Amino acid sequence: MKSTVTDGLNWLLESGIQAAHGGVHGHYDSEFGFENVTVLATSRYIQAMLHLGEPASARQREQAVRAGRFLVDNALDLTTDLFVSEFPEHEGGSRKASLNDCAAAIQALMSLWQATNDNAYRECAAGCARALQTRMSRVDGAYFSSYDVDYQSPDFGPDADADQLKLAAAFWRLAEDGGLREFDYPAEHMLRWALARHETLLPEWVEHDKLVPLIERYALFLEGLLPIAHIDSQAAQALQAGLIRLENGVLEANGSSSPQALARLLRLRLYADSFGIIELDHREAARERDELEQRQLHTENRQLNGAFVLPQCSGSAASADAESTVIATQALLMWEEVADGGFRDPWQVLI
Repeated sequence: MKSTVTDGLNWLLESGIQAAHGGVHGHYDSEFGFENVTVLATSRYIQAMLHLGEPASARQREQAVRAGRFLVDNALDLTTDLFVSEFPEHEGGSRKASLNDCAAAIQALMSLWQATNDNAYRECAAGCARALQTRMSRVDGAYFSSYDVDYQSPDFGPDADADQLKLAAAFWRLAEDGGLREFDYPAEHMLRWALARHETLLPEWVEHDKLVPLIERYALFLEGLLPIAHIDSQAAQALQAGLIRLENGVLEANGSSSPQALARLLRLRLYADSFGIIELDHREAARERDELEQRQLHTENRQLNGAFVLPQCSGSAASADAESTVIATQALLMWEEVADGGFRDPWQVLI
């Protein structure tokens, strides 16, 4: 593996981003240290440990299992079967379950089930998916974005957006890999809802300061298409047009794109090419690879060395989040496959 990939993986293993109890801190700040452990960071970390490098090392598998036990034993609320997003929660604050966090947890638990053959992970993932349908689903195919665990009620906030389609990917994972065909219908229902409204998530004109987060969210929608785009013509067309829209958004950001945005675009290019939907533009992909590598920190600080950060976060006040480094490291590892005989990863390994 190239040094950038190795350094990214070493940051995940050596920086202290994983706490002693197995959960993973969402963020590290050079001034304030490690911030709260989160379900999202822990879930992304599990998938990284199991899918970065083939096969995963014994140490990576051990770290993944530790993180998985944290999810099941500490983050799962047994009264709802939903995962509380932050642990420990802020004292006096209400406990919230996020739709996107629960979707990530389902994917992580399915990866653990396949890696360990421990059926408890599959059952926990299925239980959470059923709880999402029971407690957070809406009649149009979408879901409420968050749920107040203490009040046993969804939060009635703004309308849902198409980035929720990542949940459909988790449902399809349960159906295809787990043999739980009950999840085919809610995934299909959500797909049709998302396809009807995805263009509003990333309009043709966006104020520059709002562009980067919208790019990241639109990429989540496109990733949600991957389980079905190779067999559904409408999903394939949306992926084809959406990838061009995403590319234009990254170019418009003009160097201010986050590592996540660049990495998600690069990974989507590789999948679209492998599906025969858009031929890989090697020149643009290589440019994105180069720009992504420039976002990696190289420092004597063990808690930052190897992490991928925003351009403005590379000085003395640097900060890094687990998800960005996980996504960027996987993108660069996938790019290596192109030069090593061709990209061939199934959609299930996408973190």
